[in-house]
Amino acid sequence: MSTNAHSMNGIYRGEMRFEVLRKRTAILTAVVAVLAMLSLTAPLSASAAQRIDMKVLVLGTSATDPNLVSWQTALQREGVPFEAIVTTPGHTPITAATLSDTMANGTQEAKYQAVIVSVGDLPECTSTCVSTLSPTEWTGLEEDEQTFNVRQLNGDIFPSATYGLNAATKSGEFAKGAQGTLTAEGDKVFPYLKGPVPMDTGTYGYEATPLATQATGASFTPLVSGTGGSALVGIYAHPNGVQEMVETFNQNANQLQVE
Repeated sequence: MSTNAHSMNGIYRGEMRFEVLRKRTAILTAVVAVLAMLSLTAPLSASAAQRIDMKVLVLGTSATDPNLVSWQTALQREGVPFEAIVTTPGHTPITAATLSDTMANGTQEAKYQAVIVSVGDLPECTSTCVSTLSPTEWTGLEEDEQTFNVRQLNGDIFPSATYGLNAATKSGEFAKGAQGTLTAEGDKVFPYLKGPVPMDTGTYGYEATPLATQATGASFTPLVSGTGGSALVGIYAHPNGVQEMVETFNQNANQLQVE
C-alpha cells in the first residue's frame, strides 16, 4: 500500500473515532446545557433582585449508584460546578435555607442553577418503594424551582402521570442496537446531534407514551422518541410553569448515551 493510502486510511480512522466520540458526548453535554438555558416556552421573568449561583444540585440514593456516578463524572468532565447529596436515611434535610438565601442587600439568592435527580423519585425499595426525600423536601424543591425559574432533570424514571406519561407498555433491557430518534423539538434543543441516538447494550428502561390529555396547564414535549411513539427523553411542564426533563432509561458512566 502506498504512503498516501496509509495516510488516507489513518485520516479515515481518525474521523470515525472523532464521530463516535462526538456522538457519545453530544447528548450529555446538551442535557447539562439545557438545564441552565432551555425554555420551550417563554421563561418566567426573573426579578431584578434575584441572584442564581452557577452550581448544580445532584441527588442520588447511593454514592455507588451508577446513575449518580455517571452524572458526577459528566459534570466533572464538562467543568460544571456541582454539589452531590446522597439521600439515604439521616441525610441533612433539604430545606428552604439549603436551597436559597437572602443577601445583606435584600437580593434573593438561589444556591443552584439546576437540579439533577439521578433516579426518578429517589426510591428506597424493600417490599415496597418509598422516596428517600420527604414530601416537605419535594415541595421545597418545586417551590424553589418556581421562584427562581430553575429546571430539573429526572433520570431513570418510572413512567406515570406524575411526569406526564402513560404507564409503560414495555420494560427491561433495551434490544441490542436500540436507537432513539430526535423529534422536531429535540432537533432544536440538540442541533448538533445528527442521525439516530444510540442506546448502549445493557441499558434498561421503559417504553411509555405521553398522556393524550395532560393536567390543565401542563404539557409534555418529547425530545428523543423510541419505538411505538414512546418518549425516551422529554420535557414535562407542570401547571405552575416548573419544567423537568425526564429520561426513561438508566445509565452508567461508560455507556454511549452518556459518555
